[in-house]
Amino acid sequence: MSNDDVPVTINRRKALLSKRDGGVDISFTSADSSVHLPEDAMAAQLCLNDNVAVCLASPAHVVPGTKKAVQSFIIQNMDPAAAEHFFPAMIRTTLLSTTLCGRYSVTQRPHVSVWAKNSCQYIPNVKHVVVQRTKGGMSTFDAHIVPPTQSVVTVEMLGHTDLLTWRNMFHENMIDFGADPVAPRKVEAARDAEGGIAGLLDAMYASGDACADSDEQHSCSEDDDDEYVADDTDEDAYSTSESELSELSEPSDTSSDDDDAESDNSIIDLVSDDESGSMSDASTDSMVE
Repeated sequence: MSNDDVPVTINRRKALLSKRDGGVDISFTSADSSVHLPEDAMAAQLCLNDNVAVCLASPAHVVPGTKKAVQSFIIQNMDPAAAEHFFPAMIRTTLLSTTLCGRYSVTQRPHVSVWAKNSCQYIPNVKHVVVQRTKGGMSTFDAHIVPPTQSVVTVEMLGHTDLLTWRNMFHENMIDFGADPVAPRKVEAARDAEGGIAGLLDAMYASGDACADSDEQHSCSEDDDDEYVADDTDEDAYSTSESELSELSEPSDTSSDDDDAESDNSIIDLVSDDESGSMSDASTDSMVE
């Protein structure tokens, strides 16, 4: 494959991708906008089915018409040969679970990552997984994914039918907190408690407000998309139906040739607890995350 411009769709917006100086150039066709990403600007490249996530070493303004710098972006329905050509260090991931609302997908060890519609958070090192709402008649559970040092990553509304799969995947590193919710900040504060898993669990129970309001990061009750500003001349702006939210977890036979692109950009709805008090996708530190 040559270095000539290759049509792609990034966060539902049409763009051209080309290789230059060991990195990639991205030019968006509906806006006078282009960006060069050197190789060292990309902390990780992940593949889930035919979608490629590019996780950045530091937040950058990549997609035009969005207000926030992003920590990651998704190239949808990418040709496998093109993906290998542009991202030779790409890591292939395998689906573990998708939330019942279809907004988020979690991949298996050893390359744990949380995929949203337009963003991805990579957590290559997992110290613990704390699950909650597993008892008391609940039909869904939540998982706090705990890396060694960075912000805790929380995923809500996972089906109880997946609970055994999670236990088999994380077994000795998984802590079941039962029916009660525990805030991610409490999990984070107890992460380095003495006594290993038992100490972590004891420390969480010992904190009087362990069951205070949760700092959910990947919540099905809130849209994870960044605000997008489009004008009347932007042909790539459109709204997405709920049925499209699960596309990341399903392989596609053809690449998208819609004339429209996503009207919003979720990439960094995942901000760390200490940055926004609620979510964590983050800085590269939370991506180790």
